[in-house]
Amino acid sequence: MRIVDCDTFLTMPVGTLYAKAATPPEYGFGPLEIKGETLIDLDFYSQRLVGDFVGNRGSSDRMTTIDALHVGETCAVDFDMEERDSLCEVGQRYAVFEVSDVEALIVRLQRALTDSQAGMG
Repeated sequence: MRIVDCDTFLTMPVGTLYAKAATPPEYGFGPLEIKGETLIDLDFYSQRLVGDFVGNRGSSDRMTTIDALHVGETCAVDFDMEERDSLCEVGQRYAVFEVSDVEALIVRLQRALTDSQAGMG
């Protein structure tokens, strides 16, 4: 992983896995996202890995779905919904995952899936 500035981030290819990084004296990272196409200047598409659901068309649908989740319903996650970010603010930093990081994450997710399936039997 490495941390880059906004200008560098906007030149990165579609499919880059990243998280917005806080800048000192704050520390930490936002949720994992996948970078989409850069449009113009400080505008780009991104896809959150958690938070969008199949069939949702806007924030009111998302709130309804989250309410349903809180009362025990299950809802399918949409892993192909991009939104415009439009918030590449001056000074914003991005924690960008290297290919080896993404490969390690995939291995870990596969192991988690195997472990969870073993616990269900």
